[in-house]
Amino acid sequence: MTDKVQMTGCFINGPLSAEHLFCGLSKRSLENFNRIRQRRFVSEGASLVSRGAIPTEIGILCSGSAFLCVPSRQGPEVLREVSKNELFGVAEALSNTPFGYDVIAAGPCFADYLVADAFLRFLRSEPEFCFRLLRDLGTNLHNSYAEFATIGR
Repeated sequence: MTDKVQMTGCFINGPLSAEHLFCGLSKRSLENFNRIRQRRFVSEGASLVSRGAIPTEIGILCSGSAFLCVPSRQGPEVLREVSKNELFGVAEALSNTPFGYDVIAAGPCFADYLVADAFLRFLRSEPEFCFRLLRDLGTNLHNSYAEFATIGR
């Protein structure tokens, strides 16, 4: 499991929550965000993001359910359910690395997508949001490292 979680870039100590990141931001900031997002319907079994793809978009699961899956010898293995309002693809967009996982719709759902370049511009124009995002990314990486460091001791 350790290798799978490390290679997926997924968060084992809690997902990146859009609700938390946007809580208390100014009306102007929220309007700026709403300008760059596009809501899409995703049918059951369809990929919200695909392993190996270069991140051109960041997603947020708005409704329905989806699973984060990694490849295994027996076929796709579900690591965890994607939470409502969870952001996915942020780490990949920031580092410009391909997705190491798939996010598959478990049923019909809606997801918001943000073009990665527009999201990066939003980060530069919204320092409070950027700070929250980096704090959450850093905290999660630190907690993940601490958890992995205890394995095998």
